[in-house]
Amino acid sequence: MNGTYDNLRAALRERIHIADLLQARGVTVRLNGRGGGTALCPFHDDHRPSLSIYRSRRDDTERFRCWSCGSRGDVFDFGRVAGWRAGQVTIKEPDHGSTPPPNNRTAGSPRSG
Repeated sequence: MNGTYDNLRAALRERIHIADLLQARGVTVRLNGRGGGTALCPFHDDHRPSLSIYRSRRDDTERFRCWSCGSRGDVFDFGRVAGWRAGQVTIKEPDHGSTPPPNNRTAGSPRSG
């Protein structure tokens, strides 16, 4: 892979958090003090929180692992397992009390103009 692609993936990993994706799907995440948390796994019928979110010791990226169904990986793997395709997820800046920009684009949508 080329450096630009790797840099883009690294930047997206830092900006998109698995806990935020879970909460957007209506899954409650119980955060811990170490930058991770636990939740019900959205990939199977889960009744006890079996999904762990954590920072990898190897490369300091955010990762997930379900101790019941075995799903695991980073934010890109989460989207793949969830069945998301380009154009289905909107990437927005966090709202810090400012007005959102007028041209919110979805990931993978064609450029206008």
